Amino acid sequence: GCTIGLGPVDLRIMHQPGSELVVFHLPVGILPDNPDAKLNCLIHLMSANDMYSDTKGMTLGYNEEANLITLQNVSELNSLDQERFSIQVFRILNEGITWIEKLGQENISDFLSNNEEHSESENNLKNSQWLSL
Repeated sequence: GCTIGLGPVDLRIMHQPGSELVVFHLPVGILPDNPDAKLNCLIHLMSANDMYSDTKGMTLGYNEEANLITLQNVSELNSLDQERFSIQVFRILNEGITWIEKLGQENISDFLSNNEEHSESENNLKNSQWLSL
């Protein structure tokens, strides 16, 4: 896998073990601490995922360890040439920016830099070999 540093966030691109899938994974927000706000946020995310109505075919998820709302997309490895790979990267980046704005998460870089668990795993990914096609 590899990580593409994008200023406040990192796009992770990983081969799904045991499959021919490549996963594109981008943090887009932080789940609120307030229980009512958390519930409203989760309902909003689930509604957006329903029939991909507001995610343009991508999936919103939640990483409990890092308390991050994530946006993911998958592609079959054998279908990714250089052009399709670039298209996939720009698709998730564009949709990710939209979700960062929708979730009001412009401060996500502050959270990521203060979250040692997440930073450590991101550093491990940054040191891994770049995905070559």
